[in-house]
Amino acid sequence: MLKIAVTTFVVASLTLCAAQSASADDTSTLLEGSFEIMPTLTNVAFNWCHVFAARGIEGFSEFGVDGQVGGEDPTNSDSIRIGYQALQATGASRSDTEISVQEKKFSEIVFYDDRGIVANTDYHVVAKCSVAGAVFPERLVGSVTMSCGGKTLPASLTIDVAASVQRAFNGRKDVKVKFNADGAWSISIKCKGALKALK
Repeated sequence: MLKIAVTTFVVASLTLCAAQSASADDTSTLLEGSFEIMPTLTNVAFNWCHVFAARGIEGFSEFGVDGQVGGEDPTNSDSIRIGYQALQATGASRSDTEISVQEKKFSEIVFYDDRGIVANTDYHVVAKCSVAGAVFPERLVGSVTMSCGGKTLPASLTIDVAASVQRAFNGRKDVKVKFNADGAWSISIKCKGALKALK
């Protein structure tokens, strides 16, 4: 009877140790969180972007990337902002050191201005519009790129407003805006800098 009791105790102890070991080893170290990148130039001429990986309501992974840039039209001092977001990621991954998100097409953009000359300030989908971002929390750096364009002006812009948007970002290395007389346009944005964890 004593031998059986000792054996039972040893087996139970080993089982407990194994459970504790598995619990420690199985704790996920995959990155999760919301990270902001903000290589600010001035209060008006700013460049901000954001990458996140989180668990949704039902526990499934959610990924996203978005950003906004600001500039000023020198002819009328109007502050212009361009926002963009990728809500339907076509590719996303995470590891212990990196989160990356990409949407190769159908990303969304929006235009704002302080004078209220932009008629529609709702986000709208652009077929030829890609957004990609990556963050490296251990290195405290991250970057986001956006490239959008089309053959006709975005619905929220008139030719005059488009010209104001183009003037607001003229000469910027991180933001390239081009509107042609025939309506064709392109916008490219590069946001890169130090990382700040939001949560």
